[in-house]
Amino acid sequence: MGEDDKTQSYIFEACADIFSTRSPNEFAEKASGILASYLGFDGLSILEINDRADGSNPFSTFYSLHGTPTDIVFEKQAFSNEISEASFLLLNKQHISDLNNNVISERYNFYSAQFGKTNQTGLVVIGFAKIRKPELEKLKLESWASLSTILGNHYQVLKELSTCSIEVFTNLEKDTLTKVHNYESFKRKLSSAIDVSSKSHKTEYLLACVVISLDEFSMINKKYGFDLGNEVLFEIARKLENTVREEDIVGRIGGDMFGLILKNVGSYENCQKVTNRIANIFRKGLLPVGEDLTASLGVSLFPNDSKDFEELIIKAESSATMAKKIPGTFTLFAEEKNIPTTPE
Repeated sequence: MGEDDKTQSYIFEACADIFSTRSPNEFAEKASGILASYLGFDGLSILEINDRADGSNPFSTFYSLHGTPTDIVFEKQAFSNEISEASFLLLNKQHISDLNNNVISERYNFYSAQFGKTNQTGLVVIGFAKIRKPELEKLKLESWASLSTILGNHYQVLKELSTCSIEVFTNLEKDTLTKVHNYESFKRKLSSAIDVSSKSHKTEYLLACVVISLDEFSMINKKYGFDLGNEVLFEIARKLENTVREEDIVGRIGGDMFGLILKNVGSYENCQKVTNRIANIFRKGLLPVGEDLTASLGVSLFPNDSKDFEELIIKAESSATMAKKIPGTFTLFAEEKNIPTTPE
């Protein structure tokens, strides 16, 4: 087998291996190892291009092969010629600086090339070589050009798929109208919060499940129409998000019902204070002048009332139903406190 055949065989095997990757980070890890081995580099980094107007530090490290120095800044002037996907460019050391004065730039020669079309992938490969490699400087590697283009295209696909997956997952978690967590997502979040709380026996890890049931909301839809009703639901979701802490969870768990997961509430008394604040957001401003919207709130606590997330929701709903005896009030599930309480 001739050298050309060996090269083509290596490229074929390398691409097959890299094509098995399923994420941009996995791609970078595998591609770095294969390229460093194939091209004989002592280290290799993959850099992302930064769009900075002043041109300072135009690259950030996306991935570095194990053992590759990372405390280096490549200035734009280091690339005295245009980066090519067909060959490696020997960089100008005068424009490569060490962050920790480790004279790394004196110990290595640096070669750069791009993955595919740089304007598509935004990635540049930097090879670290302790001994200069004139064959890389002279040779326009057709094999590298082919490999670079293929790898760049694969990276772009992985990046787009990764972005789409995040968007799809986020959309699957959110209620389409209010943009807070939907019921299925709310249940998963509650189950996860219980798992975290279960690992601590401290009282401050008391967790509250709050169910907010809007009073006579069907009448609002009949009187003002569904468009205004939907606007009200959206506004309630925003007010709830602004009332609780960032670590807490807001969800829409029914047509006219919201749920909250309040983490680390500490005590019944603290829970009552928070519930008071929540109940008060329904006092004014959600409906046209002269109209008030009230809500009945039910609360169950982990681990006091249950250690099962579904049972916590059921008990909070039961408490909210009891609170409806006096609209605009709230109740805690615990029997000794299961009396409708008017918000202060």
